Amino acid sequence: AQDCYEGLKDWKTSERYVRNISQRYRGNAMEWVWWCHRTGHGNVRAAEQLAHKHLTASGTALGSSQLLETGVFHILTNEPAKALEVFRAAFSRKKDPYLGLHAILLAEQLGKSKIRDKLFRPFAVKRFRTRYWAYPELIEIADMFRESVAQGGQGTLDLSDVERIIDSAPT
Repeated sequence: AQDCYEGLKDWKTSERYVRNISQRYRGNAMEWVWWCHRTGHGNVRAAEQLAHKHLTASGTALGSSQLLETGVFHILTNEPAKALEVFRAAFSRKKDPYLGLHAILLAEQLGKSKIRDKLFRPFAVKRFRTRYWAYPELIEIADMFRESVAQGGQGTLDLSDVERIIDSAPT
């Protein structure tokens, strides 16, 4: 129902559905925040408070999907340093290219080149590349970015190439 009302641009009704889902089902606590940020509508502050409450109630024993949610939450709330730490922890636990690329980009955003370069290392290892063969697009984007920064920041990253890679990825 939420999607239908969103499609009709009935923002109040759509938000009511997504808010209720987030409030009632703990595993969906982030849905309201994502909806607010994605649509540009709704009570972002209340959604962020609910999500923060959910994330802090989970403590430190977070699984990979909860770490991903927490990292995205920190990105959406303009806390890139906290997001970096979460994505670094997630990537060290589970060497998933998706998590690693987020950490790399956050480290670059924060000017933490040593951390960024350390995060790049697994992407260059053949065993890593073979294990995550289902993510060739992410590995290719990481390679392009690594080559760009390897030139002392003087390299150019062609964003049209990045867009082409993203567009060619299976959905």
